[in-house]
Amino acid sequence: MKYFVTGLLLWFIALLPRSAESAEETYHIITFQAGMKAAMKGDGKWKTCSDYFAAVETGSGKVIHFTFEKSPSSTIFAFTKIDRVIVSIQKNVTTPTVIVLEDRVDAKFILKMNVEDYKAGLPCLTKVVGA
Repeated sequence: MKYFVTGLLLWFIALLPRSAESAEETYHIITFQAGMKAAMKGDGKWKTCSDYFAAVETGSGKVIHFTFEKSPSSTIFAFTKIDRVIVSIQKNVTTPTVIVLEDRVDAKFILKMNVEDYKAGLPCLTKVVGA
């Protein structure tokens, strides 16, 4: 009987992380339009990194910007401090995606992307430590 209970417990432990992961909403990050990239480059403060990310240094730290699509009719312009961003590099991701951990002003974001998109966005996605 104890082997049955142990086996059942191990089965639940193996199954739970996958069920929690499937409950998360993943949204595609949209590329910046040419006009928006040009406006940011002309600003002098904003730095564009790849087609997906932009950043600006403020008195309270780096703020990054990206846009994601919740549905075909709902586009979200995300502006967040870099310390609220977690980057996850995955080989099978074709375009960057985002998971929103909390749906409010101080939300945390998990950005999933492949190595190439990460390298292109690295100047915007790095956290400066000790500056």
